[in-house]
Amino acid sequence: MIIALPSDEKHQSAPINGQFGRARYFCLFDSGNNSYRFIDNPAINAPGGAGVRSSSELVNLGVDSVVAFRVGDNALRVLERNNISIYSPIRGSIEDNVSALVSGRLNLLFDNK
Repeated sequence: MIIALPSDEKHQSAPINGQFGRARYFCLFDSGNNSYRFIDNPAINAPGGAGVRSSSELVNLGVDSVVAFRVGDNALRVLERNNISIYSPIRGSIEDNVSALVSGRLNLLFDNK
């Protein structure tokens, strides 16, 4: 499973960014090999449609789940169409949220599986 979390910093102890489509980076956690990697958000400076563009990038990367405080309606539709589940984060770091998701402690905002 690949989990995407928006962030403005490139480390696991960083908090989750509250602006899904405008986050500087996305942290991708791969539960298959317990690895973290960070990608630049290609939509950070988009004049409009940042959430849709960010969502499309995550779809192309094979993401299965997103952990975010809020996802806009248009971005949500992209994620829905591609069977990506969305979870509400806890206050804490990226690493805290990955651990919470893997152990079943995050609330599901949307499940299209």
